[in-house]
Amino acid sequence: MVAVCCGRRGSCRACRIDDVNLFNSKLQEWEDYYNYHRPHGALAGQTPANAYDRKLKTH
Repeated sequence: MVAVCCGRRGSCRACRIDDVNLFNSKLQEWEDYYNYHRPHGALAGQTPANAYDRKLKTH
């Protein structure tokens, strides 16, 4: 299995993981970073989670 391992400053790299539990843990870390910590240029610097929450509140 290959996972994308991202550091706290957004430096991502591929890494080989042979343990399914470790893979799932790394996947959760990446998903958390991607949705809750990573500012997105197309969302005016907001994280995807912030943009989604704002969209829900306006409808």
